[in-house]
Amino acid sequence: MKKNLLLLSIISILLSTSPSAFAEENNNDSLSSLNNTEELSKLSLEDLLELTVTTASKKEESIDMAPNIMYVITAEEIKKSGYQSISDVLNRIPGFFYSYKSLEPIIQVRGIAPNENNKVSIMINGHRINNVNESTDMIWPMNLDNVEKIEVITGPGSVLYGSESLVATVNLITKKMNGTEVDASFGSNLSLTGTAMTGSRIDENKGFFSSVTYGSSQGWQSDGFNRHSGEKIGTEGSDLLSRKLGIIRPSALLFAQGQWDNWSFQFSSLNQGIPEYSQNREALGIQATRYNYVNAFDIRNSTMINDWLSVGFMASYDDKRLLRTVEKNWLGNSLDTSQKTYSLEVSSQIKKDNHYFQAGVQSSLNNNRHNYTINKYDPGDSKAIGEVQNIVDLTDTYSLGGYISEEFKVFDNLTLVGALRADTNTILKRPNFYLSPRLSVVYSPIDKWILKVMYNTATKFPNPWESPLNQVWNYERGADWASTSGPAKDPETLNTIELQSINYFGDLRLTLNGYYQRLNNFIAWSKSFTNVGNFEGFGAEFDAKYPLTDNLFLWTNGSWQKAKFKEKEAGDHGNIQNPNGEMNGVPSVLLNLGGIYQFNENLSLSTTVRYFTDQVVRRYDIPTKTMTSDEWKTFLETPGNFRWEKVNNIFYLDASIYYRNFLIDGIDLRLSAKNILDNRSRVSMSYSNGDMQPQGRYIEGSVRYNF
Repeated sequence: MKKNLLLLSIISILLSTSPSAFAEENNNDSLSSLNNTEELSKLSLEDLLELTVTTASKKEESIDMAPNIMYVITAEEIKKSGYQSISDVLNRIPGFFYSYKSLEPIIQVRGIAPNENNKVSIMINGHRINNVNESTDMIWPMNLDNVEKIEVITGPGSVLYGSESLVATVNLITKKMNGTEVDASFGSNLSLTGTAMTGSRIDENKGFFSSVTYGSSQGWQSDGFNRHSGEKIGTEGSDLLSRKLGIIRPSALLFAQGQWDNWSFQFSSLNQGIPEYSQNREALGIQATRYNYVNAFDIRNSTMINDWLSVGFMASYDDKRLLRTVEKNWLGNSLDTSQKTYSLEVSSQIKKDNHYFQAGVQSSLNNNRHNYTINKYDPGDSKAIGEVQNIVDLTDTYSLGGYISEEFKVFDNLTLVGALRADTNTILKRPNFYLSPRLSVVYSPIDKWILKVMYNTATKFPNPWESPLNQVWNYERGADWASTSGPAKDPETLNTIELQSINYFGDLRLTLNGYYQRLNNFIAWSKSFTNVGNFEGFGAEFDAKYPLTDNLFLWTNGSWQKAKFKEKEAGDHGNIQNPNGEMNGVPSVLLNLGGIYQFNENLSLSTTVRYFTDQVVRRYDIPTKTMTSDEWKTFLETPGNFRWEKVNNIFYLDASIYYRNFLIDGIDLRLSAKNILDNRSRVSMSYSNGDMQPQGRYIEGSVRYNF
């Protein structure tokens, strides 16, 4: 009750404060945003039709004409909606949903629920930043104020990028700013995070931008079920009930970008520490920490040979490492996994008459030399170190891929796009070339109505820890506890057939999607990484945006999916799917509803309602007696001790206030309240045998100063 009164008091004070004189927005903010409430009332429908994207085709094009289903979240919407992380943004895209594994949100797309985030490709200006194993991209300490817009491809989008983008592609387009900004973020779960950004623009083709973010945050009491010990934490009468989970160790992110005519470079460096399995281990006295290190650099050149031919190249270096240290009370192991990648891409583009042709070759060398595990056999003795083993073979792997793409504008209202990609990778014992085609028909039968028919395919090879190179988590190489089906021997392939209708009714933009998808050779952890089977289904999505008045902008979207495993490899994959073949943790229906109200030039209020239902969950009746590890293993696998259920009708309410030029010019204030109704109904955990309480009501905020 006190939290509600505090929140209402803050809102009342802000609404009653007389705003300072209007100051013009930073000229780097997107003025063509569909979600920019201030601008929508001033823009004509023709202006709205000109919203452009670059991710789908590596060229600027209208989002309505892109050969993929795409969404754009702009800087203005990020500010006014109070988004603090990539997962916040993706949670409002049709077909996207996240559940929690430890402190990390794991993104699901169209009913496909991976056990980590490596099937969604996260890029900064086209450069993939996912870590090599157990990636924490959704909680990178990246301040989204660095971002001009976020472009999202739903479904396969790898034809021009390589064999790492599978179920979705998320591209963060950074600002080209001229000036300096500092930002301090705080909140219930943020001890304090600070960001400094600076940029200098000499002209349109010359400039430099850099930012540094440093901070830490903490988790919450999830009251989760521990599948390894069989204990449930935070029960009534327990002194653990009010205890918060471990502090995320301080994290830092450095980013720099520069351009000089046809040359450009980009550098990012992450140093991040988070508790291991904090939902249900930290409160039991288990101490393990995961450290993520990512250093990524690229240099690019694009040169116009003449008025119809251009050539380009990109050379990149990535040094990515996951380090897990087990310090106390867990019969487990410490890991050190890393990979250094050297990549090169050469491409050409021909634009002549009604044709746009692209071709490119991409190659990479992956150095897998620093990967080992230290098994600790005695959890009571911190000095008892077991066997040190190399996790993967000490070998390098090579990948080679190429693509061709042709866009042909047949008529003013009809465009055809065809592309073909071929990839091979020596990580497989018998590497073959795998083809990934793209076909798209974009047709506008009448003004302000666009129809798309698309066929897209993506291929993703296993990483070294999922592949036969793994000599520790591999049944075929002596790990008798691992999946008897062995490591992943085949790449994953996702094929989709999509229909999209984009309709403009006055000021309303309505998008309707229908799709069929088939994911072959799905790779997941199931007593070691393995190909667990083929997943198939269909679904529908909608997205609507409408400026009701000059001051009120409304939006809503939703999705429905029905998908199941069709074939399953041998072995126990019980925590992945229920008896009907539905993936664990996946809801069938998602719905988002929101609005932005502009009180005046400086003050706005954003509200969002999130809803899901029909979520698959595997629940246990918690026993009271203490059991040995072998007894717990038998308990967890005995059908009578667990039951498959559905979580239904879960609502969350969020709100955010954005106050530009708060008190004085140049200071922007943002306050956000998440899960205002404090709904802690139990939901499914990601890739776990059990359920958990989601985070309750919490507040976040930030203060930004431009100078």
